[in-house]
Amino acid sequence: MPDLTIERRSQINRATDTGASASTSADAHADLHSHYPLTPEQIARFARDGFIKLKDVLTAQTLAHYGAEITRLTLALNTQTQALQERSTYDKAFLQVMN
Repeated sequence: MPDLTIERRSQINRATDTGASASTSADAHADLHSHYPLTPEQIARFARDGFIKLKDVLTAQTLAHYGAEITRLTLALNTQTQALQERSTYDKAFLQVMN
């Protein structure tokens, strides 16, 4: 079965291309795949609590890049046409988009 998510993402990217530089995207991608060392104490805390708080995992540039990308795709995929004042409380709080 073909991966429709990738195909849809490709269609959205072609339709809403912002001309972002390839190096910014490549840098952000590399940042996501870089090694982040954990101490034995952090691993134990995660095993015990099910979560840990990590600092400086991603650079400010990576966060800005993906924040802008999420905003761009949310706006591109938004199918909501009702004015905000006409929406339910739930629809005022959340914007659902399909990927």
